[in-house]
Amino acid sequence: VVAAPVAAARTAVASSTAMAAAPLARTARLVPSRAGVLLAAPRASWSTARGAALCGTPVAGFLGRALVVRGAREGWRRAGGWRRKFSAGGSGGGGGGGKKSLWERYAELLETRPILTKSLTSLVITAIGDIACQTFFGDGSFDIVRFAQFSILGGVLVGPGLHFWYGTLNRLIPGVTTKAVLGRLALDQLVWAPPFIAVFMGTLKTMQGRPYDDLLEIVWESCKVNWMLWPAANFINFKFVPGQYQVLFANFVALIWNTYLSYAGNKPAAEAVEAETPAV
Repeated sequence: VVAAPVAAARTAVASSTAMAAAPLARTARLVPSRAGVLLAAPRASWSTARGAALCGTPVAGFLGRALVVRGAREGWRRAGGWRRKFSAGGSGGGGGGGKKSLWERYAELLETRPILTKSLTSLVITAIGDIACQTFFGDGSFDIVRFAQFSILGGVLVGPGLHFWYGTLNRLIPGVTTKAVLGRLALDQLVWAPPFIAVFMGTLKTMQGRPYDDLLEIVWESCKVNWMLWPAANFINFKFVPGQYQVLFANFVALIWNTYLSYAGNKPAAEAVEAETPAV
């Protein structure tokens, strides 16, 4: 009479132990062969080993099996994470097939160093805009001082300014619904654009030594041109472009805009110089 329960208990213990050993074996097989990944095995198998010990007692068999399952899941998760990490690192450091493209590197820089990346991008595109303006609307000579002033404003003022402004817009009115996009667009064109154009032109005029030379007229004319270009461009920007790329998109549209700003910011100066030059 006594032997039957004892035999049943021994059978239950053996069965529970076998159940505990199976996840342990599976966890061990899941761990990659790299040395660093093996460090995940003791952490992942702690719950598994504890569960195996509890499975050896019929009273706590259910709790033991639960811990076994938990340990096996930890092994899957940790081993899989290390495998992804090493596969990504190994593909970049091996042959030439895993090298990142220029766009992937730029996207990575936008994530790791957003302000510096956007500032340098704005500097380059602003410089291209001034080069285009001097090439197509200039007198044939290239003004290096004007080029340097305009480019510096692009890197110091335009890039960081748009980074923080677009971030603020996306926090104030999140989403890509038409209502949200139109709300951000209204704030951008009515709250941001006029004072930003005034600051840009005022700083440019100050760098040229003529801070109040027809500034209000230039700002007003620039605002009117801005409202012909940027509402449609920024509707597309806010609606379809991810947040981290919105400054980049605006910079490409600004190739046209910067050409105009360079023209508007420097044409009055050239006319003033011509007017002050006595006829011979």
